[in-house]
Amino acid sequence: MWNKKYTEERQPISSPVIIKYSKQDKLIDSIGANIFILPHMITVDNKGHIWTVDVGLQQIQKLDKNGRLLLTLGEPFKPGNDSLHFDLPTDIAFLKDNSFYVSDGYGNSRVVKFSKNGKWQYS
Repeated sequence: MWNKKYTEERQPISSPVIIKYSKQDKLIDSIGANIFILPHMITVDNKGHIWTVDVGLQQIQKLDKNGRLLLTLGEPFKPGNDSLHFDLPTDIAFLKDNSFYVSDGYGNSRVVKFSKNGKWQYS
């Protein structure tokens, strides 16, 4: 249960967090076990990569369609306001060139811009 600014939970959720269904309501796949602490948001980019925001881990994760971790931004459990840290991030928005913004909203009240390769550009 999350009733403080930062969760005290350090054990990842052991069951799959991302469940994929067909348009006919048939289970296709379930992924994301043992990755997340407190997932907050999920979106898929125009290349089919799955992006998640974990407010408990203070991280952004990019996964392939099979759930393999491709990129992680932010240091686990360490809030901050520099180019390597978030403080309770909330969402991601993509631009046409595949660069993206992260709303680092609950703790920092800022928006951070990253290149399409996940390189910090500015906040």
